Amino acid sequence: MSIARSLAFVALLGAGLAANCPAAAQSTAAPTAQPAEDHAELKDFFGRFTGKGLADERLLFYGVTDRELELTIGPTDKGFKVDWSTAMRPSGDPYNDKVKRKANELSFVSSGRENFWRLSEQGDPLQGEAFGWARIAGRSLIIYLMRVDEKGLLEINQYIRTLTSTGIEVAFSMSREGRDVRTVDAKLDRVSN
Repeated sequence: MSIARSLAFVALLGAGLAANCPAAAQSTAAPTAQPAEDHAELKDFFGRFTGKGLADERLLFYGVTDRELELTIGPTDKGFKVDWSTAMRPSGDPYNDKVKRKANELSFVSSGRENFWRLSEQGDPLQGEAFGWARIAGRSLIIYLMRVDEKGLLEINQYIRTLTSTGIEVAFSMSREGRDVRTVDAKLDRVSN
């Protein structure tokens, strides 16, 4: 896909018309009407969560990997921040000593639209930096991050964090040029507010 086409796709994705990326298109579709009690507010997501999940590396040689996750979502002066860390064990073996750890932190500020926030420090996707936003749909906080990799391919990361009675379910997907590269599904328990 050319850079011009990638940028056009970015514009379409932002408008919720991502026909070239089925995973993104499903999640950017307008949410269906839901009863008020099924709609979460941002403060409902605040807290610390821990749990486990599995990742499926679809285009890589890693296969299925076991994940241990920690997640903290909290308020900031102008929005909210999300901190998370992941401990990954290859081949789904919880006793494998080769643990790889990764930590991330993102901050979001108001976009001026209800239930929408923008990444506080928007990067330049053509320089490999993330361009992102977040929204609430029903009981889910959904975060989108986009960048263009070193080969000029569009990469989209989508984090869907859905409130449950005991914590949060996480559904992560990474797609490159509309193909799923990695998915992670996890269940996290709330350990503090």
